[in-house]
Amino acid sequence: MEDPSEFGREGIREHAPDGRLFYAGSSQMFGRPDTAPQDETTPFAPRNPYAITKVAAAHACALYRERHGLHASVGILYNHESALRGPRFVTTRIARAAREVKRNPECKLVLGSLSAVVDWGYAPDYVDAMVRIVAEATPDDYVIASGVPHTVGDFAAVAFGHVGLDWKRHFEEDSQLIGNASLSPTPLIGNANKLRTKTGWRPTTDFETLVKIMVDAAP
Repeated sequence: MEDPSEFGREGIREHAPDGRLFYAGSSQMFGRPDTAPQDETTPFAPRNPYAITKVAAAHACALYRERHGLHASVGILYNHESALRGPRFVTTRIARAAREVKRNPECKLVLGSLSAVVDWGYAPDYVDAMVRIVAEATPDDYVIASGVPHTVGDFAAVAFGHVGLDWKRHFEEDSQLIGNASLSPTPLIGNANKLRTKTGWRPTTDFETLVKIMVDAAP
């Protein structure tokens, strides 16, 4: 019986060798890097199963690109948000909390770390980057990021300020909820200079506008 993963990798080579592939990687591929910002030369050091699979797939793209000449590019995506973000993500939780607290001032939101630093961008801008990468004559790997660090507290301040509230009155921190990413002394901040130089890509939506879009879309 054929290995399903091997069959999947062979599909393009056998049936669409002139096709173009974009693979969505993740900043988590860098794990806990030694330096910030990170770029395409930063070593991969995955620290969870999700990141391990992303690194393996990125290596597979490079292999098929070099060995078989496939147009296979990898985008190393940093956090990208929109009104479609799922409810379990901290950005959606904050956006929804802002609307809920506006209706009921007694509500509070418990978060792990308000000081955790994140590189947030707007998902439609990142899709534009993907399209530009696929359109390039030569396949390659690219960091897709805003390059601008913000804390979870920054996100909360903009979200609650957008509905006329003081966010500090409605949040509680619980250290037991702090994730591994928050423990890293070096934040995951991306350097997208290569992408900008090669494709002309620029983000169109800044951090404050992104947060307001998510709050306006929250139920």
